[in-house]
Amino acid sequence: DYYVAGRDKGIALDLRVSIALAKRLVDRAGDSDETRAALNDLGIALQTLGARDSGTDRLEQAVEAYQRALKGWTRDRAPLDWAMTQNNLGIVLQTLGVRDSGTDRLEQAVEAYQQALKERTRDRVPLDWAATQYNLAHTYLTLFEKTAQAVHLDRAQDLLRAAAAEFAAAGASHYVDLAARLQAKIDAARSAG
Repeated sequence: DYYVAGRDKGIALDLRVSIALAKRLVDRAGDSDETRAALNDLGIALQTLGARDSGTDRLEQAVEAYQRALKGWTRDRAPLDWAMTQNNLGIVLQTLGVRDSGTDRLEQAVEAYQQALKERTRDRVPLDWAATQYNLAHTYLTLFEKTAQAVHLDRAQDLLRAAAAEFAAAGASHYVDLAARLQAKIDAARSAG
């Protein structure tokens, strides 16, 4: 699969092929569900390649793809797909927010993650819930780094603690490692402040 090779091996050509294929799928989708799925896949590929770019064009295109997908994937009709796309939107907004001088995109990312958590509940999909909690914690840490408001750092810590507990309970060692690295960043930010 082109996307996986591009993501895991850092091969930009494979990601560009993945983007082109996703665009074709959007154009050729047989129904609205296929269109939304293709738009989500397009957003993921654009976001992955855009995160490596110095510019923001691909990231902005990813935002647009996710927003188009969300127009049809309503919370009532496809709650988990809707929540997955909200989470993906949050990730790309967070990436843009890191690059922006202000906090608007980070605040939009927080909103997208909070929307995702309406369906990605701990009882329903515990690892997805924990992943979104982790993403939200990372966004709050970035908000702290931009604003020096301690409330953001405290919020990041609380969210990460809950996510890390769920990762550990599930034996998800990769995610436990990610949480430990984010915890180290939170600790460093707290020490520096």
